[in-house]
Amino acid sequence: GKLAAAVQTAFAPHRRAPIEKTTCQIEKQKGRVEARTCHVLNASELEGDFSTWSGLTSIVMVENYRAAKGKESELEYRYYISSAELTPEQAGNAIRAHWGIESMHWILDVSMREDACQIY
Repeated sequence: GKLAAAVQTAFAPHRRAPIEKTTCQIEKQKGRVEARTCHVLNASELEGDFSTWSGLTSIVMVENYRAAKGKESELEYRYYISSAELTPEQAGNAIRAHWGIESMHWILDVSMREDACQIY
């Protein structure tokens, strides 16, 4: 809880700042438009003692705006921590790659009931 609150506090100025069009990734597909901006800060910018989180090096915020036909627009903020020194591009690519893997796992579980398999 304290780490999550400290991460959100550290990124508060970024949440209030206008989005830079040069760093924003925009995807248009299937009647939906998504715009993402990734921000990375050094973990030393956190207020408080988080020395128990050994290896904590970077904190990341992804600002995600989604608009789809017939639906209300959404603005979402997602936060991540990392032991690696990352650029915003590296963090954004890693996060997108992770969700690609997670969606594949979801398909395997739902369509093939992979998680229900008792064969080890």
